[in-house]
Amino acid sequence: MTLPSPVESMKAELCALFSATLPADLAGRFSELLGFKPSRWCKLDPWRVWHHLDHPTVSEWKGSAQELLAAVKFAAHAESEVTVLRCGHERPGLSRQRLQDALLGESAVFEGFVSVVPGRLGLAINHDGGWCVLSNGTGVPEAR
Repeated sequence: MTLPSPVESMKAELCALFSATLPADLAGRFSELLGFKPSRWCKLDPWRVWHHLDHPTVSEWKGSAQELLAAVKFAAHAESEVTVLRCGHERPGLSRQRLQDALLGESAVFEGFVSVVPGRLGLAINHDGGWCVLSNGTGVPEAR
């Protein structure tokens, strides 16, 4: 039995997040693009998520990164390793890093997606500094 490579596992985790939290057409497009080589990932536009704020699993976050890390759904994961997809205007790539580092400091995501809990909780981050919470669980956290 061959185990999937770390990159394939990260891609699968992001595709699970997309399919669980985004409208089917957008999830399909993002998953399809993720199947191509990284140079094509610039076509994965996180800002497209903002067109679906009426979707029950998408909510714009209006608070700071510190407030997000303190929010009920995210606080338990601040020190956890998460899957990060850098895309759009940022150099494309997949990595694993602590959630806190993905949101703050030198290694913060400029534009991309973060899978916090596979297939259940994540973030879309646009290059203008906006964040959307992607959550198929009950109750998206509120900014304080």
